Order: sequence, then structure tokens, then C-alpha cells
Amino acid sequence: MRRLPLLYSRLRRVAALLLAAGCLGQPAQAQQPAPAAPTSAAARTISLEEATTLALTQNRRLAIAREQVAEAQYKEAEVHAKRFPKLTALANAGYNTNKLDITVPRGSLGVYPATGPIPAADIPISEGSHTLVLGTVQAAQPLTQLLKIRTGEQVARQEVALARTSVRQAEWQVRQGVEKLYYGLLIAQQQQQQAELSLQAARKQRYDVESAQLAGKALPAQVLGAEANIADQEQKLLAVQNQRADYAADLNLLLGLPADTPLQLLPPPSPEEALQPLQTYLSRADTANLTNRQAAQTREKAALGVKAARQQYLPDVSLTANYIRIQGSPILPRNSLLVGGLLNWNIYDFGERQAVVEQRKSQQRQARENELYTREEVAGAVQKAYRQLGQAAALVAAARKATDLRAAELKIKQDALAAGKVLPVEVLSTQATLAKAQADLLAAQLNHRLALSELLHVSGQQ
Repeated sequence: MRRLPLLYSRLRRVAALLLAAGCLGQPAQAQQPAPAAPTSAAARTISLEEATTLALTQNRRLAIAREQVAEAQYKEAEVHAKRFPKLTALANAGYNTNKLDITVPRGSLGVYPATGPIPAADIPISEGSHTLVLGTVQAAQPLTQLLKIRTGEQVARQEVALARTSVRQAEWQVRQGVEKLYYGLLIAQQQQQQAELSLQAARKQRYDVESAQLAGKALPAQVLGAEANIADQEQKLLAVQNQRADYAADLNLLLGLPADTPLQLLPPPSPEEALQPLQTYLSRADTANLTNRQAAQTREKAALGVKAARQQYLPDVSLTANYIRIQGSPILPRNSLLVGGLLNWNIYDFGERQAVVEQRKSQQRQARENELYTREEVAGAVQKAYRQLGQAAALVAAARKATDLRAAELKIKQDALAAGKVLPVEVLSTQATLAKAQADLLAAQLNHRLALSELLHVSGQQ
């Protein structure tokens, strides 16, 4: 009688196992990979090209970089405007404690015997005002300053070019970021499918072990091992789900979308760039690479800085025209027009301007050395990217071969399952292995695409 509770307990376990076997043992269901999670009705279907375009349009860092180009262009316009005459107005009004009176003193014209002093008494001619107002309007056209202004314009144009190059660099970084997150999300989806299949296989394996234990062919330790395997697979599935959620949120942020926007990613097309000889990429990178271009633009800007420093020795000469109006003075004319020139020349400054010239020369030498170093570094980067692209192509071929073999293996296992020659757990394990091979293929394709993008970028084609 004591054995009845244990018998009932075993019968309940057998019933539960048979029910599970009925759910997992149907060949029609075991032959297909686990379906992907259903897509929400609000999910946004997007391709890699659309995602890249969206990121280039809505990314805020790119908007800042483009606004810096506009800022540099306005600065160039500011320098250009200094070529033209400046019209300024100045007014000064005040109270004078001493009036500017005009009086002809007695005898100022002489003292004669016949007439006496002329004039015989002080004669007031005009009485000044305590209030004195001086106003002037001046038009000044720079002359010698035009040389300095022209150099300043050239410097401003170099800053515009540098800002535009920085925008292109930022756009490439955004493209790279979109591709990494796009492929990363696709890989995470494939890894999640693999983890789900592995979890199903682990649960089926536990059923088989428990069945063997009931038949006296397995030890309790084997059941515990199967339970531990299930826990491991559940942990891996949870980690992959978290990673997928992180990739999705990061991609939405880069695209300028709300972080919780569901995305349905379309498979990206295979790159169609035909690999050219290494020397072709090296020759193109010498002039088209953005880093080389930035270094050359910086060198040109430094040379203009030396030129501008030397021009500080020139005097500032301007052509001026002044209209002057004075009120409150009986002596000076009320309205005057003065045309002439203005000279401002710093004759001696105890070596200040020479120190600036030497400073700019040092910056020019640094820019030249930086350009040489940059060209060497870019050439090395082109060779490295070319080598990595070849390695990535070999990895893609190997991963594709492994995927094809795993797919063929799965087909054989499914046929064997239909014939009753293998257990369902073997099919589930093969499905999980195929899902892993597909994830590895996606990772290899991402590596190949990034290697190609890097080669095109360092050679100046992107």
C-alpha cells in the first residue's frame, strides 16, 4: 500500500510526458524552424538604404555639422564685406562753461594820432552758445587693407572647405553606425531563433531522460543535468532578447525615431563592388581621401596664416570723405565737406609682429609634417582594408558553405524523422545548429560589408 502514492505520482508524470511527446513529436511541426515573433501591426518595414537615408536626414549630430558649414560661409561673407566702403556717423553734444564769443578789442586795428584807437571801444561781433554740437558722417574706403582682406577671404574659404569635409566624415560615420546596428539587429533576431530552438531541444531532451529514468535506464543526475541545460538555454534566450532590444533602441535613436518604434528589417542586398587592384585604391586615396584632404586644407590655411602675419607690416591707408556739421560755435562753419585720406601705421612694436610671423611659420611646418604623416597613415590603412576585405570574403564563403551543409543535414534529419529513424530532439538540435550557422553567415556578411565600406572610405570613394 505504501507504494500506491509513488505509483500514482509516476503515472501522472508519464501522462504529462506523453502529452508533451504528443506536442513535440509531430513531424510536420518539427520539420520547420521556430517561427519568428509576430510583427506588430504598427511595425515599420524599412530597408538598409531607407534607414541610411533617414539617418542622414534626421540625425542631430549631422545637423550640427551642417550648421557649422553655414556658420563658416557667413564668416566668409563677413570678411568679403570689408572690401567695401564703411559709412559711419558720429555725434557729440555737450555744455561749454565758456561761451565762444567773438569780440574785436579796442585799438586792435591800430592807434592813430588823428583818430585815436580803432576801434575806439570793444566791438562784439558774435556771441557763442553754451551748448556745442558736433556731428560728422564719414565714408572710408580701405586701400592697402584690401591685401589683408583678400588673404582673410582665402582663410575663410579654407575654413568652409574644412567644415564640408568634416560633414562628409560625419556622414560616413553615420552610415557605418546604421549598417552595424542594422546587421546587429538581424543577427540578434537569428540568434534568438537559434536560442528558442535550443530551448525546445533541451526540453525534449529532458523528456527523453525522464522517460529513460522511468524505464530504469537513466540516473537522477542525468535528469538534473537536463534541467540545468534548460536553465542555461533560458538564460541565453533572455540575453539575446535583451541584446535585440538594445540594438533596436540604438537604431531608432540613430534614425531619429522614438526608441520604442518596432522595426521590420528587410534583408540587405549583397554589395556589387568589383574588387580592383590595390594600386588603384592607393592612387585614388592620395588625392580623394577625406583625411588627406583635411591635412592639405590645414596646410594651405597655415600658409595663408604666414602671409596674413607678414601683411601686418603694411600701413593702413584709406580714402575718406567727411561731412561735418557744427552748432554752437560762431567761428567754425556750420557745414563742411572734407575729402582726403587716413593713414594708420605701426612703425615699431619691439618685435611683436615678427614673433607672430615666426609663430605662424611654426604652424605651417607642423601642417606640412602632419600632411606627410597622414598620407603615410592613409596608405597603410588602404593596404590593411584591402587585406581585411579579402579575409572577409573568404569568411563569407566558408560561412555560406557551412550554412548549406547544415541545411542539407536538416533535410536528411527531417526525412529520417518521417521514416521513424531518428528522434525529434535530433531534428530540433539540427535546426538550432542551422540557425547558428545562419547567424554566423550574417555576421560574416556584416564584416565583409564593413570591410568594403572601410576600403571605399579610405580610398576616397565614399
